[in-house]
Amino acid sequence: MKNKQPKKAALYCRLSVDDGRMGESVSIGSQKLLLEQYCKDHAIDNYEVYDDDGYSGTNFDRPAFQRMYEDIQNGLIDTVLVKDQSRFGRSYIEVGMYVEKFKELGVRFIAVSDNYDSMKNENDMMFPMRNVLNDYFAREASIKTKTAKKAKAKAGQYIGSKPPFGYKLDPNDRHHLVIDEPAAETVRRIFRMAAQGIGFNRTTKIFREEKVLTPIAYFNLHNPDYFKSDYWRKEFDWHVTSTRLLKKVFLLDKSRSEVNNSEVIINDTWKCSSFIKSMTDEQKAQKADEILAQLDLIQYADTHPMALSGGQKQRTAIASGIASSKPIIIFDESTSGLDLAHMKQAAGEILKLRDMGKTVFIVTHDLEFILSCCAHIVRLEKGEVAENYRLDKGTAAGLRRFFDN
Repeated sequence: MKNKQPKKAALYCRLSVDDGRMGESVSIGSQKLLLEQYCKDHAIDNYEVYDDDGYSGTNFDRPAFQRMYEDIQNGLIDTVLVKDQSRFGRSYIEVGMYVEKFKELGVRFIAVSDNYDSMKNENDMMFPMRNVLNDYFAREASIKTKTAKKAKAKAGQYIGSKPPFGYKLDPNDRHHLVIDEPAAETVRRIFRMAAQGIGFNRTTKIFREEKVLTPIAYFNLHNPDYFKSDYWRKEFDWHVTSTRLLKKVFLLDKSRSEVNNSEVIINDTWKCSSFIKSMTDEQKAQKADEILAQLDLIQYADTHPMALSGGQKQRTAIASGIASSKPIIIFDESTSGLDLAHMKQAAGEILKLRDMGKTVFIVTHDLEFILSCCAHIVRLEKGEVAENYRLDKGTAAGLRRFFDN
């Protein structure tokens, strides 16, 4: 049913971090003041302000803009006003695309300072030229910012916003780090425990039992207003950052929103199927070990991911897919770094996924892997589907010829 509410005008304001250096003339407050004065002068009484403070104009992934666009699609807005085109966006392709969409939806677009009104001068040649110049300015500013940061880094200056755990910003120089002794002692202890042969799981358990603050909890202690969400306020919730995370797919019966981001192995594998949930913890642990063993990974169960070879990381991704309850799984170049034996092993496990009723998409350039486990071919060329056919003995010959060319 169409929305019968009176349509309103949208006053859109945007300010990025870099724009803030340009002074008060482009501040959110001054933009809002200018647009409200325009509404007053043109008898526009029904309007709502949408402002994105601190968001780049190089893309449109901004909360207020998305909320405004949703209102447009729902028929709640008939006019969009901005101070100038650069406040709307700095990607000339996307700016043009959205303005065209506005026209299709019957929405008027006005850039006040640029004297542009889509109702009156839609063929204004300056409109696309300003978009190109705004895009160029954004790219130049990005290059200059990166160059400046690289120069600071080469000079030994710290350019991050939050210092790594164990360090803090020098109160006399924000580009210099000094050791934060309480946190540093936790880091040193982790290294001492590793040198003593204590694995990641045991370290995690000890820290939890002793209620040692996690890095994020320690940060919150000294910066209580930084994070607004309670999601980041788990004080002693230490986690193992290793391939043992696979076991947590079975051992933790929690939704993704209840766990730390560092636990996520592959998309939403935390949400176990009803079959997995019906298993006891012992059965879940045993199943996890079986999957690791199938892919020759059991001996690396407590190894940090960065210490794994490329092939071992690929097999870990496949293991995650086997553990997942998702009906559709996508592997991207899953045989990269695998030798022939492990490639065939991986193909066998993917066939098991198929037999479990899962739909598996594989992005690959490995002919032998395709012939070992794929049943259908979709070949893309320049973003278009060039071929789409079932793989059998007859079509396999043509596929081999394609790879030979």
